[in-house]
Amino acid sequence: MEPSIFIAIGVFLLLFLLLREVNAWYWKINERVKLMERQAVSLQRIENKLEELVESFSPVKAPLKDNHREENLCPACNNPVSENDQFCPSCGLKLFESTNT
Repeated sequence: MEPSIFIAIGVFLLLFLLLREVNAWYWKINERVKLMERQAVSLQRIENKLEELVESFSPVKAPLKDNHREENLCPACNNPVSENDQFCPSCGLKLFESTNT
């Protein structure tokens, strides 16, 4: 093979890479990719914090004024929930982990 073919391939490859970078700069593709990566990290942090907050809530026992018995209340909306409910029927908050092993 002639060396001119290798030179032509090298020049073509160099031009391709250079034009690709110019195109990416013009359309700001690289910046968009970095921004999307930062958004994904931020969303993951928010999701982790929300999971921590939801896990920290537990059903609260509060006495009723009329018959002096205890009733479970949802920690988010303070609506009554039964002992068998896994989710609040009003707001949908997960009340506690199931204990089935």
